[in-house]
Amino acid sequence: MIRRSAKDLWEKCLLFLRDNVEADLFNTWFTPIQPQELILDTDQDGEIYTFSIQLPSQFYYDTIQEKFSNELMMSVAKNIDKRFKIVYNIPIAGNTESHEYNMPRPNAQGEVKPAYNPNNTYHQDQSRHPQILNPFVIPAVQKNTINPQLREDYTMENFVEGESNKLARSTAQAIIDDFQKNSFNPFFIFGNVGIGKTHLAHAIGWGIKERYPDKNILYVSAEKFTQQYVQAAQDRKIQDFIHFYQNIDLLIVDDIHVLANRQKTQDVFFHIFNHLQQLNKKMIFTSDKAPKDLMDIENRIITRLKWGLTVQIEKPDYDMRLKILKKKIKEQGVDMSEEVLEFVSGKIKDNIRELEGVINSLMAKSIHLKTDITVELAEKTLDYLVNEEVKEITIDFINKTVCSHFNLTLSELTAKSRKREIVQARQLAMFFAKKYTEQSLLMIGKSIGGKGHATVLHSCKAVENMIDTDKKFEDTVNKIERKLNI
Repeated sequence: MIRRSAKDLWEKCLLFLRDNVEADLFNTWFTPIQPQELILDTDQDGEIYTFSIQLPSQFYYDTIQEKFSNELMMSVAKNIDKRFKIVYNIPIAGNTESHEYNMPRPNAQGEVKPAYNPNNTYHQDQSRHPQILNPFVIPAVQKNTINPQLREDYTMENFVEGESNKLARSTAQAIIDDFQKNSFNPFFIFGNVGIGKTHLAHAIGWGIKERYPDKNILYVSAEKFTQQYVQAAQDRKIQDFIHFYQNIDLLIVDDIHVLANRQKTQDVFFHIFNHLQQLNKKMIFTSDKAPKDLMDIENRIITRLKWGLTVQIEKPDYDMRLKILKKKIKEQGVDMSEEVLEFVSGKIKDNIRELEGVINSLMAKSIHLKTDITVELAEKTLDYLVNEEVKEITIDFINKTVCSHFNLTLSELTAKSRKREIVQARQLAMFFAKKYTEQSLLMIGKSIGGKGHATVLHSCKAVENMIDTDKKFEDTVNKIERKLNI
């Protein structure tokens, strides 16, 4: 038995793989592999090399065997002139699981052709695989079945269609009707809060569950996903966490933007996404922004989020708001005049959640005061809600308003461009954020292109100087302020 340098062999293999695998795939699947041992030994057929490498997880092993087996075998065959076998070592729960691939013997012409043959050269001990644990149930009552975590009232039947969500709803129905062949994968729904994104995502889940009861369907918020990952890391059960999500046939992740700045959670999400995509599993995501405008999320994830179909749900128009209110009071069995419904529909314009909140408040006040729901009562209720909620100005709102005025995208505003118009827009956004929010200078800078507090101070001073010396610029500031409803 003779030991050789496993590191030298692997460096030569990487040179071959870099030339034969796309750059992002190479970086994702091959750079994390660690060479361990290279031994030249003999068996009944003569000399044979055993090349041992370590993979980060069972997920890596499955993907490489499924997608890159031939490339890996060829990279070794190009650099070894004898028969060989590869031993894959995978750390699992403090132990190491190994899989072997035996290179075939040379043929009559002395050729060695790497070909993956699961019937006689690849084997693994299924009994050694860790049990797949469900993070949605406590261990003491662990079950094999997966609860979809869907809300019973969020169905297609309860979803009110209007001009603002017509495309999103018709796409959702198409996914339900043609789930097996659906090419809208992933389906990405974005829009402001409270306009029905979550409802529609749940409705798709229920539609698929009804037609394909054997499918594993799961809804999870990005916040819950992150909490589960953190808990799995603390319990040293990350493999259990990954294996669970790899078994989902339809994964619905709500508020995907919550993964911003959570690097480790993004890494795990990226690998789960790739695994499901390669197996043609379906995914649905919701967010308050389009993929291109997501901040502090890796570009490789954003690229994948744009692979399928992206649809925006816009603010509901007056007719749709009125339709929603009528449906709501009918469900509640409440008597409310057309005059009141029209009044509320005309006043609340941002989202459905606010509409429902107003109706709930009116019903509660009516019962408490033992009076009918009138326009006067609605007006008093709306005054309270407007004072508490509607007039709040956030950095996000300021950014969107500035972008709208200069006809820029959010990504253009926060980029490192030195174009005069973009620099000016960025400085104005910082100026308004300092003036009208309670956020720190550090938080303002971070939210507007990742700048430091010194840059924010400089930008605010620059804007103040321009206001004093440039009448046209002052008019621009006044116009934006009017849009902010200050």
